[in-house]
Amino acid sequence: MYCSLDKLDLVVETGAGKLGVQTDHRTAQEIQRLWDFSVVFLAIRVRRALRVPGIARVDVAFQEPPPHSFAVLARQLGAGVSVGHGEAIPAEPDPQAALTVVSQAFIRLGERAFESFSLEMDLDGLRSLEHELRSDPVQRLADGDPPEPHDDTIVDVDAVSDEEARWRNVCRLAGAAMLVFEDLCGGALHGDLPGEDGPPPADWPFRWLVGGGYLNLLGRAATFLQDDPNVAPSSLIQLHAERTEADEEDCPIMLNLRPKDWSGIPLAALVALLPESDRHEPHDLPVVALVRDRPTSTESLPSSTPTELRERLREEALTNLRKVPVQVATVGAGPQRTLVVHGGFYAGERVLDVEYMRALGVQLGSDTLLAGLPMKGALFVRAANASSAELEAFQQVIQRQYDDAAPSDRLATSILVLTHGRPTGVARPEAWAAPAATSDVVTPRKGFWARLFGGGDA
Repeated sequence: MYCSLDKLDLVVETGAGKLGVQTDHRTAQEIQRLWDFSVVFLAIRVRRALRVPGIARVDVAFQEPPPHSFAVLARQLGAGVSVGHGEAIPAEPDPQAALTVVSQAFIRLGERAFESFSLEMDLDGLRSLEHELRSDPVQRLADGDPPEPHDDTIVDVDAVSDEEARWRNVCRLAGAAMLVFEDLCGGALHGDLPGEDGPPPADWPFRWLVGGGYLNLLGRAATFLQDDPNVAPSSLIQLHAERTEADEEDCPIMLNLRPKDWSGIPLAALVALLPESDRHEPHDLPVVALVRDRPTSTESLPSSTPTELRERLREEALTNLRKVPVQVATVGAGPQRTLVVHGGFYAGERVLDVEYMRALGVQLGSDTLLAGLPMKGALFVRAANASSAELEAFQQVIQRQYDDAAPSDRLATSILVLTHGRPTGVARPEAWAAPAATSDVVTPRKGFWARLFGGGDA
């Protein structure tokens, strides 16, 4: 059945592994008449089938030729398409195009659900909609639901099975919840689609992505209508809205340095450390993520954050960064003098504050600086006008701090060049003398200042 969202219709053994088949017996006119339901049903069925253990491929088998755009969507979702007994046309995954179509279908279903009961499209209206749908779990589309844009035919209520009516209501409620969530808290639909980055797949293949978190509004709608009245989507939205309001006051946006091999890079909103950094030779300088600073953790903003918004948030984060107190220690004297910025989790991020770095340059008597970021919470800065021996010594300090730091705190061994306070390049140590060989003897771990000065435990 085209509306069996929790079933795989057929499994066929082939020479290339198990083939999962989802069937659809409807005519093109029937598919078109209930277009948005058809879209979300197809998307859920294909993506869930592709996650069944042992399934190598999924085809959608139509009894009659479907609308061309519907066949295209099936292939974009990762399924092959066959008609009758014909050979299947292979999948041609296009995750972004598929997600756009599915997202728009969910939102239209939500809009019409509110219209069906003459409800406002807000949180109170969503609560009323939940009550209406929960009170009659098999309420059919014809119960006051206006026709879809493609529909000029009255739906026969008796032709709609209880199963189909339940799944329609699940998708209507999920769409309505997405509509309200987007209005109150922002976010966007995220799909477990071919080629998409994200967390491990959940039971339901479409979730709402907001603030770096994934909320299962579709699964919650299904559980609320079929099993548990205590998990209403409106409750989740209200909780998140209250948390978002508190976040804006108590959890500021910050810039957060992460190692270049950080696993969260595909999911996070990043801003540039170096201009046109892709043109530089390989280095291990850290990446810069936009995060919300929570009392006990940081929450990365999602990679879907638009470029224009990232720039505004970057300026907001710099303002917040300047409010965080740090300490500056002077190590050495003369040409070897190094300033060490420390005293807080975001001390190293001050390298992104142009005015602050210019002020350090004034202290060091140089417009061009070298900066080391070996670990979280520390920034090492010295003047760039130094001999090869002095530069080698600075490189060794950064390497030693990196090696001695806890693995979870390590950032980078490359040296950043700053000109008039702005990061402009990477210092290359290839021309410097090779560092002295390190001993294999294991010594007791020293404190931060002891490691820097070479003395005993701090």
